[in-house]
Amino acid sequence: MKGIRLLIRLTAFSACMGWMPCRAQPILLDVFGGYLEPCGCSQPQLGGLARRATAIRALGKDSPSLMLLSNGDLVKGMGRQSEIKFRIVMEAMKALGYAAHNAGAHDLMLGQDLLKSFPSDGGYPRLISANVYDGGGRRVFDPYVVIRGPTPMGVVGVISDSFAQDVQRGGDGLFVEEPGQEIRKVLGEMGAKHRSTVRATSQGQPLDYLVLMAYASLDEGRQLARHFPEFNLVVCGLNDEPLGYPVRVNDTVVVTAGTRGKHLVSVNVPTPAATLSTTSSPSVRYSVIALGPELADDIHMKALLGLYQEMLKSERLLETRYQRLTPSGKTYAGSSGCSRCHEKQHRHWQATRHARAFDTLRKANHEYDPECVRCHVTGFDFRTGFLTAEKSPDLTGVGCEACHGPLSGHAKEPKERRSAQKPEATCIGCHEAERSPRFRLDAYLHKVSH
Repeated sequence: MKGIRLLIRLTAFSACMGWMPCRAQPILLDVFGGYLEPCGCSQPQLGGLARRATAIRALGKDSPSLMLLSNGDLVKGMGRQSEIKFRIVMEAMKALGYAAHNAGAHDLMLGQDLLKSFPSDGGYPRLISANVYDGGGRRVFDPYVVIRGPTPMGVVGVISDSFAQDVQRGGDGLFVEEPGQEIRKVLGEMGAKHRSTVRATSQGQPLDYLVLMAYASLDEGRQLARHFPEFNLVVCGLNDEPLGYPVRVNDTVVVTAGTRGKHLVSVNVPTPAATLSTTSSPSVRYSVIALGPELADDIHMKALLGLYQEMLKSERLLETRYQRLTPSGKTYAGSSGCSRCHEKQHRHWQATRHARAFDTLRKANHEYDPECVRCHVTGFDFRTGFLTAEKSPDLTGVGCEACHGPLSGHAKEPKERRSAQKPEATCIGCHEAERSPRFRLDAYLHKVSH
């Protein structure tokens, strides 16, 4: 049977629905989610460019026609660091041979000038989105890409209109149209009135398979599959781990591609051409690769990640970041200022991991990475708080004022009442599930109480 496999060999689990051997074209699906590598705050952690590259290169040796598709958000915020990160990820995707990327809300908030500076004819993945327009009413990206291989495919990209305000907040004059109406337009442009007559009008050649990349929730993905049965596969999901089993909506397979770049996902589906003469639904094979520590780091991606850290340092992002006034109006004194009167408590603090928090960044060469530094210093977001290790060495580590608030007034005048600050507000901001999966507020507070 002539067929197609969208292959991702998952070490975690594999689901099979009526699968039978067939000729395959491997396709890997993923979501970067703005995470370049595991932060190392807990073990084991999944994901990272270096592990992803190792997995992809290994699969590519067995399958020269390997196809790579990415769905939404190469970054997770705005600002200069996100712009640098976007460039680094695009270079990584070029090196690994990604075919297309469906733009997500955070990508779009960076502005079209940056996004358009990576042309597909330069080897970068084709950025696609059918329902993002500029102020002049023109589509910002190609609505779909035609991929020629053992099985000719059309890959369409859309973003949920629930992100319209987020995209507009980027200030680049972009707006998001309702995805359904744009999909109808695109299918018309492709001549995709029925699966057996799918055509790419620009190429004039038949397409055997249609994929919809939707930056949308799983529920929205199901609805799109129901409304547009022309698609063989719908890839969706926001902050969703890969599904244990693919979802079927009539003859369309719906999958999620994971979150934070922790997995690669594959679905093996026979080509529609091979099943047009049957009344049964196409069979499916589905699997997931967890990018765990058993995968060695690819040396080329490690070098690229090193360049990323050098760029953050050379552009002095720590020194030039915005810091707001403290709510109390007080300033930071540093933990050494507390030790003069609170010697016993200071010695206790010095023995905790909080005191050595910044040292872990130095060992990893991430001490100039604002996204990492935030949770390893004191007063990161506030004026007079941590600036750099060179300029504010007494605020490296999670010090006294991280819990008690800025205490310059108290240090100068001990009788002045200390700031009242709820510890959970500080703790939970950094001890979130991904970085600190075993965190329990009461138990952890007991470790640092004095």
